[in-house]
Amino acid sequence: MNPSKRAIFVCLAGALFFYYAFFQMAIFNSLSQDLLVSFHLQAAQLGNLSGAYFLADAIVLIPTGLLLDRFSAKGLMLIVMGLCTISTLFFAYTTSLSVATTAHAIAGIGNAFAFLGSMTLASRFLSHKRLALGMGLIITIGMIAGVVAQTPFTLLIQHVGWRHAVMINGLSGVLIWVFMLLALKDKPDNAILPQSTQSLSLIKQIAKVTRNPQNWICGAYTTLMYLPIVILGELWGVMYLTQARGFTTTHASNITSMIFLGMMLGSPVLGWFSDKITRRKSPMILTALLTLSTVAWILYDPYLSMSSLMALFFALGFFACGQVISYPTMAECNPVQLTGSALSIVAITLNLGSAITQPLFGWIMHWNYPASQHITQYAPGDYNSAIIILPVALILAIGLSLRVRETFCRNDLMSEETPSSATQV
Repeated sequence: MNPSKRAIFVCLAGALFFYYAFFQMAIFNSLSQDLLVSFHLQAAQLGNLSGAYFLADAIVLIPTGLLLDRFSAKGLMLIVMGLCTISTLFFAYTTSLSVATTAHAIAGIGNAFAFLGSMTLASRFLSHKRLALGMGLIITIGMIAGVVAQTPFTLLIQHVGWRHAVMINGLSGVLIWVFMLLALKDKPDNAILPQSTQSLSLIKQIAKVTRNPQNWICGAYTTLMYLPIVILGELWGVMYLTQARGFTTTHASNITSMIFLGMMLGSPVLGWFSDKITRRKSPMILTALLTLSTVAWILYDPYLSMSSLMALFFALGFFACGQVISYPTMAECNPVQLTGSALSIVAITLNLGSAITQPLFGWIMHWNYPASQHITQYAPGDYNSAIIILPVALILAIGLSLRVRETFCRNDLMSEETPSSATQV
């Protein structure tokens, strides 16, 4: 197989793993009402169940990055994809909240390996001239999961029930695992990857990436830009639109699915645009401003029609993809042999932010009710109080984007010992 085709298949296999892991998170928007009833949960408890995914993801990200930099990415990704598939099947049948939480946490661990693994392999197989576009396309495939997890998955739940729907979802993981087995490869043919991580202790390896302030700036920026997706696209969007805006569940899922359609288009387009103008910082600033404007319009115009909300949710997903540009920025701000470890920083901040804000949103909504009271229908004012999180987060994202160091789409660090071996695709 020629290098270009091999690079495509490797990146596609990683992207499908990311698709599957992301799907386990995105289906909570469609499952939220069923989970409240089946497990007798309050809003904060539902947030905790969903947040277990992000918390587990965040906890394992540093070890994941270190492992991917030192051992076979293919072997690690296959093992974790298998565990992720099994955990989904457990989630489909359990009646225990603790088992469901553990199963969802394992899916979060899967996301850590899926995201970092696919991005690490992309940095090995793609040239820097195509890196942002390639990473954007990987995320686009992940966002397809977000679309499928909305209206299509809602209709599947209505037809077969939520447990059977999740079981079908789990079985689809077997097919993806087989494709990964056939397509994944650790490095381009005849390429010699930098080996300096082998001579670094784990402590020194962690120190090298944690002492780089750009890693934390890009990580925080990504987290804040992603919060509208976390809040409106992954958990609370359908309930917000049905209970605060009066839409049916199907119409609400149609609206929230537009976020992921926007991200499907925005990820490659903004990645391509950043590569084309050879700039990272200015697109990050512009998209943060546009995301804030879109969120403000959605939240503070109570007379929006369904078609208007669909257009705005699409725009929200598109502009929020400015956070995609932070991934190649980080890859260009660190030696190539530390790519996995560096990218784990942005993923840690993103998942910790998500793990905190989803329960926080539910806790704020439940503020006016007794802590022990089981509520499945909240008032519009409850949502309006909680949703103020979003504009505050995006204002902070704008401030952080101003502190990003422009890389001009090149890595002056590359490797301390050997040049990059990326295939020129």
